[in-house]
Amino acid sequence: MRVLITAAGSPGFITLYKSLSSYNDNIELYGCDSNPESFGLRLLKKSFCVPPACSPDYVPSLIKACVENNIQVIIPCSDEEVQVTSDNFQAFADVGIQLLVNTGDMSKIFDKQK
Repeated sequence: MRVLITAAGSPGFITLYKSLSSYNDNIELYGCDSNPESFGLRLLKKSFCVPPACSPDYVPSLIKACVENNIQVIIPCSDEEVQVTSDNFQAFADVGIQLLVNTGDMSKIFDKQK
């Protein structure tokens, strides 16, 4: 299974990376970040950059990279990415990508801006 962990520069990334990489040899981990200098991108053999989550190009770029790399599951690691991916849940589902996020109003409970 190919799994993408987003926000490779975030504190949550390293925790997920360690946990998933020690869990199962059948999991192929990918990482992405908007910063090409992000430390997490250097931990993985397979990584790529995407626009920031606030960009209108974020979702299309993320979907394109996932389809090109046959990624099956995305785990967003920043609050902004959780919200944006949740809001676009169906776009990911339409191309066979599973998101590990709450959908709809549940994800808005944790919105720090409100």
